[in-house]
Amino acid sequence: MNIKIQVQYQIPILFLAILLIFVSACNNTETDNKGIDLDKIKVIKNESLIDPNNSLISNINIVLNHPAKLFIEYENDRAGTFKSVKSGEEKESHSIQIFRLKPNSTYKYKIKAINNAEIEKIIGKGEFTTGDLPEALKSIETVAKGNFTPELLLSEIHIGPPLNLTESYMFIMDKDSEIVWYYLNKTIENHKPLMILAISQKENYNLTFNLGSPFDYCCIREITPSGKIVDNLPSGPVDGVSHREHLLLDNNRILYSAYEYRKIDDSNISGDSDVPVAGFSLRIWDQTSGLTTEVWNSFDSIGIENRHHWTEILDQWPPSGFYNRKLSVPELIKHVPWTSANSIQKADNGNYIISIPDLNQIISISEDFKQIFWRLGGENSDFRFEDETNKFYHQHTAQQLPNGNILLFDNGRNRPEEEGGTYSRALELTMNTYDRIANKVWEYIPEPQIFSPNRSSAYRLENGNTLMNFVGNPRTIIEVDNNGEEVYKVIMNTNTDQGSFRVYGLQSINGETKVK
Repeated sequence: MNIKIQVQYQIPILFLAILLIFVSACNNTETDNKGIDLDKIKVIKNESLIDPNNSLISNINIVLNHPAKLFIEYENDRAGTFKSVKSGEEKESHSIQIFRLKPNSTYKYKIKAINNAEIEKIIGKGEFTTGDLPEALKSIETVAKGNFTPELLLSEIHIGPPLNLTESYMFIMDKDSEIVWYYLNKTIENHKPLMILAISQKENYNLTFNLGSPFDYCCIREITPSGKIVDNLPSGPVDGVSHREHLLLDNNRILYSAYEYRKIDDSNISGDSDVPVAGFSLRIWDQTSGLTTEVWNSFDSIGIENRHHWTEILDQWPPSGFYNRKLSVPELIKHVPWTSANSIQKADNGNYIISIPDLNQIISISEDFKQIFWRLGGENSDFRFEDETNKFYHQHTAQQLPNGNILLFDNGRNRPEEEGGTYSRALELTMNTYDRIANKVWEYIPEPQIFSPNRSSAYRLENGNTLMNFVGNPRTIIEVDNNGEEVYKVIMNTNTDQGSFRVYGLQSINGETKVK
């Protein structure tokens, strides 16, 4: 009998012990999953400083009593509330840069610690006040109407005439059409700052861009959002004279256009057997190895028989020593600027869409760079235009859309009077591959008309709207829907003759997100 009682009591005690072990293990697992105990995290140092080189960047330096992950939530009555990116690792010392800030504005911020379960806790607070814009940016007179679709707009501005620049900036505007980020280019060539040309944003939010001017091309450069230069490809005899455009590829590579120079026997046409001619090549810059490789060039693939007012240009074009300086040729010589690429895009089918404004032509090159699939526009076009007014002249930013159509900015330079004369527009063309006919399916011409003989851009946004930059003084940025109705328009007056290159839509400057 005693034995039975003892066994009856032993079973519940054993079950209870197992249950306690299980509960304890669950608690330990829960603690491990959550990571740090947020209640134990204390701020020892909390210091906010406006960046000495940029009045719209705040550096917040934090020291904790225990390693932890952090992010900053910051707010301003006019701007709204934002969250910075989260720190990637648990540590005691943090330096967090805050972006997307309006000038001359006070922001309140909260330091938030976060554990592995994404539980947040406020562990500190503070505030900072941003500084004024540089005088060149502050002097821009802006008149805006409506709201653009992207979170932000990225562009550039060049103060002073093209051949006598005084300052060159990149800037980003928020939905209030206010500048909330900028970068001053300090690279000087022949005592003048160089213009910022094509810009791309990497997945890590770094910006890559071309630097140059009509006669001075410097490099392709990469900077962090704080403006730190992290990579640079100089122009020269080895890597070519990088021109206006580049395209980000996978595996840390960049495809870019570069001038290439050859002397051509043109005695049958111009009478000169030794004409210096500027064409272009496509090269790939492997940023990991630092090496560049030529993958295509216009001399071998297009052929000089495809030319556009060659003799006229040779007579009018001034001597230029720039190209030769970069190629270590000392003498000043005249040359024919035969072909150049002002935009490169990779289409959904893998082909590269290249805009060649000198020929009024767009070409599609195979992914392996071995074949030209088609030519659109200019002489030797593979597609004809039943309506002559659908032709384009000195175009920029040519892209093949997912539906196969071609969207471009038609500058209209030297457009014949019988085709409408000199005006600029965004133009979408469809290409009938059976009949080899190109037809206009959409266009946008601002009212009143704007003529932008140089640069400018048109990009199709994800929602089907089109974002355009009409270069001039004043410059005009417009977003329209697919019916051509204006969604947003801003006119920017500056003291410059050629104030911009393109405009791009962005979602973030450095991974920050808007909360409300």
